[in-house]
Amino acid sequence: MKQLEPTLRIVKLQSQTDANDAVERDSTDLAKPGLMPFDRASIDGARYFVMGDNRWKTSDTWPPRGRPSIFYLSPASPGSRGALTPAPREGTPAPSTFLSDPDDPVTNPYESSGVHDYQMLAKRRDLLTFDSAPLDRDTEVTGPIRARVFLSCDCRDTDLWVRVLDVAPNGTAWNLMSPCIDAVRVSYRDLSKGRQLLSPNDIYEVELGNLVTSNLFLRGHRVRVQISSTFFPNFSRNLHTGELETTSSRLQPATIRIHHDSSHPSQISLHVVER
Repeated sequence: MKQLEPTLRIVKLQSQTDANDAVERDSTDLAKPGLMPFDRASIDGARYFVMGDNRWKTSDTWPPRGRPSIFYLSPASPGSRGALTPAPREGTPAPSTFLSDPDDPVTNPYESSGVHDYQMLAKRRDLLTFDSAPLDRDTEVTGPIRARVFLSCDCRDTDLWVRVLDVAPNGTAWNLMSPCIDAVRVSYRDLSKGRQLLSPNDIYEVELGNLVTSNLFLRGHRVRVQISSTFFPNFSRNLHTGELETTSSRLQPATIRIHHDSSHPSQISLHVVER
């Protein structure tokens, strides 16, 4: 049974007393001293909570020592799941495509934050779902998760959501982080260059580097990656026109293509901690 909201809690340790005190604190209250969200900086000494294992662990580094495990996306279509594979797809398979309508967005069925079962989303026609094979052993994923997605669309702007879930053998699909850290507005894919609208049908490489979790995928579970361009109301709808929602209400549906051929190896990298 999952416990705790899937927003990683890190406690910086100065002494064993600090570690003992940290365990006694309410781990869901970020306002209490000693608890802080992940900020991508390395810290010396950390205590973190592992979902799926439902226990605290201590590491002398953050992230804990581990290795990258890369999964590559292979063809999917709405209602038909694609695979996550350890090697990129050879050749030039057609991109995976879905139609996104900001007037009928993918909606979050839950009003509260925390861990929820999102298995029903896989039935929607306006997103793509990719599953790994069942894992052959318990696998701890703790630390940064990086998504690299090659995307094209027939519009001037869109959003990219890359949700990572833990799928149990009975189909239950638990989210591993709170919404919004797993999304990017594609026109802001490079903040150093400001807003850059898209040229329809050109392929863009989009990276999401702020994803983070700590979760034990149990033996027989699958890693799921779900891609959409909406997740309302956690993020304002992208109009797809290139106009801003603060000055315009004109909406247009858009065809979104996720490329996964040998020249465009869309992928997700997990930080696996040896147990």
